Amino acid sequence: MECGRPHATSVADCMHRSRAAYHYAIRRIRKNEAETVRDRIAESMLNNKSRNFWSVIKHIRSHSASCSKTVDGISDSSSISKLFADKFRELYTCVSYNESDMQHVIQDVNDMVTEENRSGCFRFHVCDIRTAVGQLKPHKRDECIDLSSDHISNGCDELFVHITLLFNAILVHDALPDNFLRSTIVPISKGRNVDGSNSNNYRFVALSSIFRKLMVNIVLIKFSNQLQTSSLQFGFKAKSSTNL
Repeated sequence: MECGRPHATSVADCMHRSRAAYHYAIRRIRKNEAETVRDRIAESMLNNKSRNFWSVIKHIRSHSASCSKTVDGISDSSSISKLFADKFRELYTCVSYNESDMQHVIQDVNDMVTEENRSGCFRFHVCDIRTAVGQLKPHKRDECIDLSSDHISNGCDELFVHITLLFNAILVHDALPDNFLRSTIVPISKGRNVDGSNSNNYRFVALSSIFRKLMVNIVLIKFSNQLQTSSLQFGFKAKSSTNL
C-alpha cells in the first residue's frame, strides 16, 4: 500500500504470491474440513475424558444466532421485555372460558382422587429419583432458581436423597412450592435468516422448573398406564405429534 499498489515490479510479485498462498490455504482448509473436525473431536476427547461425546458434537455443529438489539423500533431492554410480555398475555388469554365450567372440571378431578387413593402408601424412593434424572434432557435451564438439568444429572447420591425427602414432604403435607408452578417464557427466533427486529418473527418457549420435571417424570413412569388423555390431544403425547 505504501508503494501505491503497483501492478509490476518486485513489490507486485510479492503481493501476487502472498494472495495466491492465502487463497491456496483457504482451499486446503475447506477441502480437509471434515478431517480437521474429526481430528479436533478426537483430540478433545483424549485430552478430557470427562467430556460428553455428543456435547462436543453439538458444540462444533452449533451456529450462534445473532440477537437483535432493536425490536419493533424499541431498543431499551426493559421496554422490549414489556413488549414481549404484552404479546404473551394477549396470546394466552385470547381463548375465553367460563369460570363455572372450570370449577366443574376441578371438582371432577378432585372427585376422581378418592379417599382410598389418598390413603395409599405411595412414597418416592431414591431409585425413582435416579430413574427420573436419567430422563432429563441435557442443558435445560430453570431460570426461576438459576439451575440447569446438568446440575441435577451430574449430582451425587446425597443430592438424590435430599430430593426424595423433598418430594415425600410434598406428599405428606399436600403442598407444592411456588417455584414448581412457575415457568419463564422466552422468545426464540423462528429462524437464523429472519428479521430479528420484528416481534412477529419469534416463537415462545417456556422454561419449566427442573424439580417439577422430575416429579412429572416419576408420575409418568409409575402411573402412565392409569392415565387417560383426550382423543383430540396430539401434542405432548407418546407416539403422537401435532402433525397428526
